[in-house]
Amino acid sequence: MDFFAHQDQARRSTGRLVLLFFLAVGLTIFSAYAAIAAILFHDDWDRWWQPQVFALIAGSTAALVALGAMFKTFSLRSGGAAVAEMLGGRRVLPATTDTGERRLHNVVEEMAIAAGMPVPQVFILEEDGLNAFAAGFGPGDAVVAVTRGAVQNFTREELQGVVGHEFSHIFHGDMRLNLRLMGWIGGLLVLSTTGRVLLESSRYSARSSRDRKGGGNPVALIGLSLFITGLIGLFFSRLIKAAVSRQREFLADAASAQYTRNPAGLAGALAKITELAAGSKIQHPQAEEASHLFFANALAPTFLASWFATHPPLEERIRRLDTAVAAGLPGDAEAASVGPLAARENLPNERAKAAGISNLAGQRTAQIKAEPLTQTAGTLQPEGLAWSRDLIANLPAPLLEAIREPSEARALMLGLLLHKDPDPRTVQIAAITKAGGEELAVRAAFLAQAAADHNVWRLEIAELCLPALKWLSPQQRTVFLALIRALIQADQRVDLFEYALLKLVELALSPRPSPARQPTLDTSALLPQLRTLLAAQARCAGDQARAAAAFAAGWRAIAPHTPLPAWREDRADLRELDAAIERLRERGVGPLVLRALAHAVTCDGVIRESEFTLLRAVAAGFGCPMPPLIARQAGNSRD
Repeated sequence: MDFFAHQDQARRSTGRLVLLFFLAVGLTIFSAYAAIAAILFHDDWDRWWQPQVFALIAGSTAALVALGAMFKTFSLRSGGAAVAEMLGGRRVLPATTDTGERRLHNVVEEMAIAAGMPVPQVFILEEDGLNAFAAGFGPGDAVVAVTRGAVQNFTREELQGVVGHEFSHIFHGDMRLNLRLMGWIGGLLVLSTTGRVLLESSRYSARSSRDRKGGGNPVALIGLSLFITGLIGLFFSRLIKAAVSRQREFLADAASAQYTRNPAGLAGALAKITELAAGSKIQHPQAEEASHLFFANALAPTFLASWFATHPPLEERIRRLDTAVAAGLPGDAEAASVGPLAARENLPNERAKAAGISNLAGQRTAQIKAEPLTQTAGTLQPEGLAWSRDLIANLPAPLLEAIREPSEARALMLGLLLHKDPDPRTVQIAAITKAGGEELAVRAAFLAQAAADHNVWRLEIAELCLPALKWLSPQQRTVFLALIRALIQADQRVDLFEYALLKLVELALSPRPSPARQPTLDTSALLPQLRTLLAAQARCAGDQARAAAAFAAGWRAIAPHTPLPAWREDRADLRELDAAIERLRERGVGPLVLRALAHAVTCDGVIRESEFTLLRAVAAGFGCPMPPLIARQAGNSRD
């Protein structure tokens, strides 16, 4: 199943969630009426059914639930970071000197680079329990949060298995579903919160109320009824979370084992949870709302644990992973035994061979078919994970230091865009100086020189800068993105690397939610935009004959019953490409577009680096991670 298919599956789960939510609201309304009717009519049960009272209670309860859900959803509008901070998480600076935090950040970086997605921000929860979660609306704003207990107790292989589990939630659309669930659960819990507030406030007026009326305090009675009704909402919220989350944990475990090719690492992490006294419990008071996000059960067990559990039993998860180990799925020993990047490029790629990919070390092309190419989107492979680890290990110290500090990461990103030609470079330096000062321009030029020997890995270096850049304020992000666009347009043309970098930075620093997919689509209304993208992709094939053939192959894949338009040589500018991607993104046709581009790229049986660079840029425009091609030659080029 590909990236977009997983997103569709998550949307279908959202539909089931909506039905369960409204069912829970309906039952909560009836429970609220029953509780209040018992208070008002306990001495005359013949009057228990009062339609007007029921309508008032139903309207009030529904309004409270709706307002609570809207407030919680609004509080989570900034995505994964808001969830991590709500649970007491502390954002980890990429330049951290803490050994455990550095190891965690390295693991997250390696997986993100292997997946071709922006590196998520990393948070630490100061909890003894062994747990973790991923949160966000999509790959662009995802965060990975891990408890202090997990960082201190898990080995690197176990930590990698846990992070792989969380990356599965990122790729499969679970994060967006979980955030929506948090918002709606917040609405169900608002009744118990309101009841608790009324009960606490009633204590101050209880004595005077008894003195005046000689009876109970009505505020306390209403508060008690709301609190009890809220407990019913809590009951249903736990059932909903269990129904949505449980099976997805098995899927994430299986995906992690596939990503790392080391199910024993994840099984070891789960086993440690059963062995240590702290287990996976989260002490934070808001852990209840977010319990379905976590890697393992975050709440204390109850007598109805089998009903309420958001996660399968640890023993069952371990048993399934142990079965994979017993079946002969290899561990990480092979990856650990291979040396530097040069050796890694010659490592046989079994999955690539099965897909028709020839891993040609020393060449900047690879043989590949269209369908396997699109199926790599939104996933990662063990070979890519080992490759990304070696890539990071082989970067020089000045670049590693710059990647992990916000102001230096900004200078490095700008330096990657500096031209070798003096005229556009002068314009670029002037733009940097005007926007950020002379010191920023000097650092950008210095880091551009430091990265000169690694130009072929410029996109990966840019991705590594993104966690540090996310420390910029919203205003600083706006200025930075405007400056990047100014540097790109300094020579009045946009090359493939520049456009891909822009799309990746936009995905990470100004992510937008993916629109709902269209069940049916009239492609005739989108043919101009499709033609623009296909023409840009086809021109990357090289000479005119290959470009025309690539354009025809892509067109046949996307509009087989529409006459083939005449091939044109003129190039689309940045605004045309952006407008085409935005229009197609709004219509939710990412799979259709990427499939057509893949056919254009692979029509001659070979994918070139220039072709793949544009494909990655378009995929980023649709919010879809595209893993890098491993078989590349270290060298300098400017497409």
